[in-house]
Amino acid sequence: MTGLALTVSQKWLRGEFYGFLAILHAITVIGALLYLPFGKFFHIFQRPAQLSVKFYQAAAAAGDPAVCKRCGKHFASRMHIEDLNRVLPQVGFDYRLGERQLTWQEICPACKRKSLSLAQMHLREEARGCTHLSCAVYFSAKEDRLECPCHQGFFSVRDGSVLQGPPPRPLPQITLERNGARLLAVGVREG
Repeated sequence: MTGLALTVSQKWLRGEFYGFLAILHAITVIGALLYLPFGKFFHIFQRPAQLSVKFYQAAAAAGDPAVCKRCGKHFASRMHIEDLNRVLPQVGFDYRLGERQLTWQEICPACKRKSLSLAQMHLREEARGCTHLSCAVYFSAKEDRLECPCHQGFFSVRDGSVLQGPPPRPLPQITLERNGARLLAVGVREG
């Protein structure tokens, strides 16, 4: 558009405003050249990818559904779950559950939430807090110790032993086990 304005200025307006229009035209061309690679040219890659996703979803919908290994309900396409099970380990994510061949992807979202809640409740049940009256124990970075604010009970960070206060015994210790790159809590041992 600014190129046409330059032509009009030269032919019919005897060069009036030509200097201003030339600078405006240069700025417009530079702006357009910068915009195109980052704006419009992106669609060259984005549109086929978007179509590919739609084709993938249609193919998955035509196939068999995935069934949750915990509750037995349908929750996704089997093709999608199989693809996740194949690709995620290749990019460094291992979601196998225990020694079985079951993976986290094969469990529906509702059962995942239930599993996490049950695991947290079990851990809370096993490690009840302060051995005096079961109050919550907090880490104090300043003092480098575990502290029970209820009755001033203090525990060692290294082994859970009682440093001070009324607790009658050390804190229970959570037994950790390394499995490849994963660190697993495998049990609780009384202190």
